[in-house]
Parts: sequence; structure tokens; C-alpha cells
Amino acid sequence: MVKLLILADDFTGALDTSVQFAKKGAVSSVIVTPEIDFSAVGANVRVLVVDTETRHLSCNDAGKIVAQITGQAVKAGIPYIYKKTDSALRGNVGSELAAVAELAGGCIHFVPAFPEMGRTTIHGIQYVNGVPLAKSVFGEDPFEPTLISSVPDILRQGTSMPVTLVESQDAPESGSGIILYDAASQSDIKKIAVSLYNKKKLHVLAGCAGFASVLADLLPLSDTKAPPPVYPDRLLMLCGSVNPVSMLQMDHAEKLGIPRIHLPLRLLKDGIGTGDNLQKLTDDWIRTLEQKHILILDVNPPAISKSRPDVRKEERLKVADHLGLLLKRLLDDGVTATLLLTGGDTVLGVMRNLSVNSLEPLEELLPATVISRFRYQDSCYYCITKSGGFGRPDLILDLAKILRINM
Repeated sequence: MVKLLILADDFTGALDTSVQFAKKGAVSSVIVTPEIDFSAVGANVRVLVVDTETRHLSCNDAGKIVAQITGQAVKAGIPYIYKKTDSALRGNVGSELAAVAELAGGCIHFVPAFPEMGRTTIHGIQYVNGVPLAKSVFGEDPFEPTLISSVPDILRQGTSMPVTLVESQDAPESGSGIILYDAASQSDIKKIAVSLYNKKKLHVLAGCAGFASVLADLLPLSDTKAPPPVYPDRLLMLCGSVNPVSMLQMDHAEKLGIPRIHLPLRLLKDGIGTGDNLQKLTDDWIRTLEQKHILILDVNPPAISKSRPDVRKEERLKVADHLGLLLKRLLDDGVTATLLLTGGDTVLGVMRNLSVNSLEPLEELLPATVISRFRYQDSCYYCITKSGGFGRPDLILDLAKILRINM
């Protein structure tokens, strides 16, 4: 029976939050559909995660979708609801938090900080590694630049619901609307969670993976924890993200000798093609993966310009679909590897083209870097996902060490 519903607006966020509960033993399932029959969910599933794919919708449309699912959950008697938000506060944060609050009792407690990834909230201002959000790398994002650092101001762009800022870690005895909490450390988040627990206010919450990791110890969700499986000792990375953090990670890996293929630019608009030329390319890539045990396939040209992103906003889904088709071809040709998919659109493009409807998160290999499994053509595959803006420069090398890949 589902005890916790998590609503996320993109797929990587859905995974990095749900895995906080999965690694504590709660069976979790991540799906992409606004149409949910809670009675049809597997009896062993304790945490159901819905990727609403509302980040790029209008404020009004996003709120309607979230309200619809929240209303269904309330009618189904789901005791706990968690609205997952982006740690850089991208998307329709205000309208979606308001939709959950309105349908689930009139109040939602919101902790937007993720200190492990450098996201903190101080006097209502969101910081990234000590820099106000709007002046951070997220202010330079070619698709979704974040131009406001004040969390209350960001929320008010999407709702007229009252926002109350709590600068301590003590939950108020009563309140309505969006209750926003400062947090500068994981210790602060734990204090907030314990205060909410003691005051029996854990039923309607919001935040990112940092808050969820604390809640996993407080909510009654866990079953017997299964040991992690043995993963393939090859790593194939598909990057559809243009975030500077992801590019820095690939640059670092390439300098240390990891092969990196800059995919032909026609992939961005027209697909990568068919026939003998494509077969020669994929044969070369498969041979490289077999020899080096690790390979990066990257849609970014070698000298991408921040001021002239080569993938326009309206083209990103097409790019993701082309990456999904490319991976399908590689898997059909017999590639066996642990997959590393960067960016939520990339993950969805892969799922669409493999006709995969859900992922099962297994564990967190690194902060906000999740490994899940899925089935394709009667075989089990393992997939690592992360948001484009997460991770240290040596993330790819760290993953190779964790997976015991002999480079």
C-alpha cells in the first residue's frame, strides 16, 4: 500500500528524492503519468513518485495537474504527500506548492535547502555555494536562468497564497499557506524535521532531496532492506545537458583519458541518421566501450558558447528523443553497461524510446546521483541519473571507482 506520494516536476528530481526512502528499505516506484489509479499500484510499493513533467508548462497548467493528482491522493487516503522542488527553484514552484496545500489541508511546510549540494536558505535568500541564486551558475542557464534569489519572491510569482518565513528551526504551532524555513546546514534540516514530527505536522511537506533524506528516518515506510545488486563493469554516459557543471565534469574526465564523443551536430535537429554510416559510428563506439570500459557520448560541441546555446529551448525534447533512439540501437546491438544519463529530458527521451514506463530506484552512489533498474526486451539494465547542475568535477571518475571499472 502506498503511504507516501512524491510529486516532482522532472525525472532526475523524482529519482534523487525517492532514493532517500528506497535506501532505507521502502519499496519505491517512479512513474511518468498524470493519470493514476492508486488502487492498481503494487501492494509492496510504499513510496509512489510521480514525475508530473510540469517544469516547462505555464504556471496555471502546472498547478492544475498537481491539484488533480493531489486530490486523487487525498481521496485514496494516502497519509503523506511530499512536493519535490528543484534546489535552484526552477519551474512553477509557487503554483505547485499552493495546489498541494489547497487540496491537502491548507498548509504546506517547505524546506528548499540542500546543504550537501551547496544549496542553503538564509533570511529567505537561496544560495548556491555561498552565492545568491541569481548570481550563481543557475543565473547563466541558457534555458531556465534563475533571476531572483529571494524564495518568497519566487513563490509569489506563482501564487497569492500567504508565505510565512521561519528563520529558526522550530515549526509554528499553527499556520496556513506556505510555511518557508531557513536552513544553512543538514543539522538545521534535521531540527526542522524533528520539530514537525513532534508537532505531528509531517503529512504535507515540500523540499528537495536534502529534506527527504531526513524524513526517511521519521516516516513509517521501510520494509526489509535488500542488498544492492552487482552492476556491469562498463559505464556508458549519454549527456543531453548544457549545464556548465556537466560540461566541467566531462572536460575533467576527458583530460584524464576517458574517451568522449561529440555527437554530430545534425543530431540536434535532424537525428543521427540511418544506414551504413550510422552502423560504422555505433560499431566504433561499441569497440571503444569494450576496450576502454567507459565512454561519454555528448551532444555539446567542443566550444559551446554560453551566449549561443546550440540547442534551442523548443528543440530539447527532439534532442532527448534522438539520444533515446541512439541508446536503443546500442542496446539492441548488444551493449551491456551501466548507463549514466545526465539531465531529466535525456532520461525521459530514453524511457520513451525504450517503452519503459517506470524506474525502481535502488541506492544513491553519490549525493543526488541515483542508480535505478528497469527492464527492456526481457533484460534488466541499471541506470545512473543526475541533474545537470549537480556533482563535483571528478564525478565521472568517482562513479568509475564505485562501479570498480578497470580503465
